[in-house]
Amino acid sequence: MKIALPFLIIICLISCEEPMTFDKDKVEKIVYRFQDSSVPPQYHRSYEITISPTKINTVVDSYGDVLAQEELECSAESFAALIETCNNSKLAICENDDPPCTGQTSETLDIYQGELHYESYLNQCQGNDYKSSCGDVKSVIKKIKGMVPNLSSLCD
Repeated sequence: MKIALPFLIIICLISCEEPMTFDKDKVEKIVYRFQDSSVPPQYHRSYEITISPTKINTVVDSYGDVLAQEELECSAESFAALIETCNNSKLAICENDDPPCTGQTSETLDIYQGELHYESYLNQCQGNDYKSSCGDVKSVIKKIKGMVPNLSSLCD
């Protein structure tokens, strides 16, 4: 065990970074993208939600053809709550072992704060999740989706 402990510490130092900290007054925008799997166009729904301190913009498409677009106001309180969720989720970039897969659904999350750019993806392939980050990315995604109350009707 004495030999294994230093080895585990070195592995963690190499593959895990410290959680990132975001400042509600410095974050310029947060972009969440959902890319649907390869299905016929009438069933394909991908979307992008871009949140700035004052606006929430949602675009739904099917293979690049825009099907719906909506812009909502974002209150300072809502934006601060989203940033708090990001910080509580302890987001960090980590090593991954994402195998190649075709036909998968993918989700990406980008947070822009000055020179700091957090980028993460979450792929679902053959019933398994693969991600490029540590922390509770799914909680952040859930919070973002909750900020667009009619997201499901936009995707219909």
